[in-house]
Amino acid sequence: MEYLPQILSFLGGLFTGWTLKVIVDRSKNSTTVKGNIAGGDIAGRDIKKK
Repeated sequence: MEYLPQILSFLGGLFTGWTLKVIVDRSKNSTTVKGNIAGGDIAGRDIKKK
């Protein structure tokens, strides 16, 4: 049982890293367009047509 503190430290760091990743992923800005009707294109950024 001499390695128990190291094992617990590793598991604690793993859990903390996973938690921070989930928080950062959820905080990213994302836009969802719903219910828009257009006769042509709806562009969120650039539309390049030839």
